[in-house]
Amino acid sequence: MISNFIQSLQKQQNVRVQTNTFQPGQIIYGRIGKLFPNQTAEVQVGSQKMIAKLEVPLSSGGKYWFQIHSNDGRIHLKVLPIDDSGGHDQHPIISLLKQLGLSETNEHKELIQLLLKEKLPITKELAQAAVRLLQEHEREPARLEVLKEMMSRQLPLTKEVFNSVLATVKNEPMHQLMDVLRANLSSSAQITKDGQQLLRLLEEMVQTGREKVAERATAHLFKEWFNSSGITSSRTAFSLLQKLSIVDNREERELLILAANKLIDKAGVTSIGNNERSRIEDALRQNQTGLTAILVKSALAREMDNGMLTLKQIVSLFSSDGKFPQTMPFFQQLLDNPTNIPEKVPFQFAKEEMMMVQKIANDAHEELIKLDSGKNVADMLRSLIGKIGFDYESKYALSMFDKTGDVQKLDVLKALLLRFVNGEQSGTAKGEAEQLLYKITGVQLSSQEVSPLNHYVMQVPLSFWEKKTDLTVQWSGRKKENGEIDPAFCRVLFYLELDHLNELIVDMQIQNRIMNMTIINDTEKIKVSAEPFIDSLKENLHHLGFTLTSISFRQTVEDVPRIKKKEQQYQSSSYSGVDIRI
Repeated sequence: MISNFIQSLQKQQNVRVQTNTFQPGQIIYGRIGKLFPNQTAEVQVGSQKMIAKLEVPLSSGGKYWFQIHSNDGRIHLKVLPIDDSGGHDQHPIISLLKQLGLSETNEHKELIQLLLKEKLPITKELAQAAVRLLQEHEREPARLEVLKEMMSRQLPLTKEVFNSVLATVKNEPMHQLMDVLRANLSSSAQITKDGQQLLRLLEEMVQTGREKVAERATAHLFKEWFNSSGITSSRTAFSLLQKLSIVDNREERELLILAANKLIDKAGVTSIGNNERSRIEDALRQNQTGLTAILVKSALAREMDNGMLTLKQIVSLFSSDGKFPQTMPFFQQLLDNPTNIPEKVPFQFAKEEMMMVQKIANDAHEELIKLDSGKNVADMLRSLIGKIGFDYESKYALSMFDKTGDVQKLDVLKALLLRFVNGEQSGTAKGEAEQLLYKITGVQLSSQEVSPLNHYVMQVPLSFWEKKTDLTVQWSGRKKENGEIDPAFCRVLFYLELDHLNELIVDMQIQNRIMNMTIINDTEKIKVSAEPFIDSLKENLHHLGFTLTSISFRQTVEDVPRIKKKEQQYQSSSYSGVDIRI
């Protein structure tokens, strides 16, 4: 329901804010309004009115087909001899095709019918470009809907824009697209440097809190093992890694030698600095196994500290299958109750191992509590929005004009996807990366800046303790004179799907920092459940400079018509804005 609701609001928004720019050669259907001297008249095209020069005298109230003859500051209209005897409701498609010089193919008829139905200006060039897209996507059921969105918003009729708008129409969750690509990259035997960087960012963005904390606990064991300053703790960590089946059951030095061979292989799962590779290679060649083991530990510790290695890449160096079957459920159970070691484990812990496990679990549990705090959630949202790269194009343009700028340093998700798609990676991962790239671009295209109102849409993947979902936010408002978004007057809509509440919509309307909030959800007694949190919500909003005067709870069935109506009323208002802190 939420996905359909989002699309309906975006479509209403597109219709309201769109103003057609009439160009020479366009064919339009209009009604003559007021008549003025010198064969000038008011002409209404759809919901839009204009003053135009007529080539021949016409009657007020008459409806005609016109072609824009010139547009030199004044619009000149030429009446076309199109057979409209059946009435405009029965669109004279054949006559229009002849007028445009187009053949009577099914694609042309289908397109003209769409343009007439949506009251969009028609040109031969536009029709030809649109037909090419229809032919390229003949098996896509939503192709006409996508084309209508593109043309009503005057977007370029290109394959890339078509696929981006298609991604918003299909509305496949962003977190699912990320998960699919992440799984593919993780299982790839050969992965480019750009692919490795992309994988690291995806791992960071789509992991649940449970996965993230458990993996950090596992990574801590590796860091303890690689730590050359503490021999006892290093041996304890290595023993735990083997008992948890994270690394193969071999002698430590043997495992490090095997890892060394993988590290010096440039086509391997990862690469290290050339100097370190040379030193490891020399030690191997001279059969200095002890030195090789030390160098491998040192190199991996440095790569982990620099964030250049994912946990999966580290595991692949020391595990024959690259998997860690015991560690994730073990640490996840331990995090639920950090004072008790999970019972169902096929091994016994030594005293030192028990102490290390407890310390890691306690540290991870404290980190988990911090993740749930309001400030961390707000920071996470800001971080996600920045990492996705919704403002990538503007930053790219600035970096091109800034002599000190470096385009390669724009390591947001969109930039990495572009480099990956245009790189040398083979296999299905490239196609999956393209789909995610189209999704991000489609969300960007959903935002519009049309004076005086601005409309912004953002969609980000959210990961909770065990749940992954998408948060979609739609802001409607205007900017202040300095270009910043005005927080005092705005409307903000949040769309979210949660485990227990299911589909949830939060509708916030703010005028002069006075806020009215509506929560739309079908859960029974949601008002009773929310009651204990309302006072703290008011207090926190007050600290941010907002006054919450009312909060109401409605069900989806009764509220969808109301919220659509309010959307129309609000966005036709003369003031609005957005506060990203909310």
